[in-house]
Amino acid sequence: MADHLHLIAIGGLDPSGGAGILRDGLTARAHGASFRLVGTAWAEQSPLHGVQAINPRPADELQRAIGLALKEAPPGRTAVKVGMAVNSSLLRTIASALEGFGGPVVFDPVVGATAGGALFDPGPVNLRQALAPLLARAWVVTPNVREASLICDRPVTEVDEAVWCGQVLANQGARAVVIKGGHLVTSSVVDVLVHAGRTHKVEGERIAGPNVRGTGCSYATSLALTLAEGNALPEACAKAQAHVVAGIRKARQVGPEWHLGHV
Repeated sequence: MADHLHLIAIGGLDPSGGAGILRDGLTARAHGASFRLVGTAWAEQSPLHGVQAINPRPADELQRAIGLALKEAPPGRTAVKVGMAVNSSLLRTIASALEGFGGPVVFDPVVGATAGGALFDPGPVNLRQALAPLLARAWVVTPNVREASLICDRPVTEVDEAVWCGQVLANQGARAVVIKGGHLVTSSVVDVLVHAGRTHKVEGERIAGPNVRGTGCSYATSLALTLAEGNALPEACAKAQAHVVAGIRKARQVGPEWHLGHV
């Protein structure tokens, strides 16, 4: 079927598959979507020792790979999810390669690993300036609380602080911002959506249990695909949140890590 749901996932390759483009592919499969994975880098990392090295892809190779993925994407319901962009040069390459693509683009600005270590080098400018090309290009930007704190250069621990940060990014060119609220100080999970001058609070169940990897990747990918299905943004955010909650309920242990279960 020509207009079937399809994902192009651009990001880093996590060795365990708990996060990164492999997790994006698993999320797409759970949505019944086909997918193509475009790697920006190989991350040498482990849950015990954090990030040891990041091996970025040459910019010209990345440009070609994204162009080929877009050329071969089925017409209609194709979404792009961008995760780890590694450095300012590759981030600008991604933004340039996506020029002319009219479908939803969700940018999950991965800047650090859960186990420790930086995953993005902003170069000589501050983090917000470095991320600007994709912040402006994406339909939605989905930082978690830690990423929001770094991007906005201010602690984000409460819902009001997440609203403020979302408004800052919207005022600087982001079309829509979701501050993922898994680590906000709230009894339930509150994701904060800032869009078109309005703020929405998307509330969901907080599940006790182990720290599960890949929730941010899965949320952003689910959001991109749900938008490609034609859902309005607030509804798509609620569906993406529910998708992650379902994955946490089925979490499974992989060595010392916990990964999202297949949904």
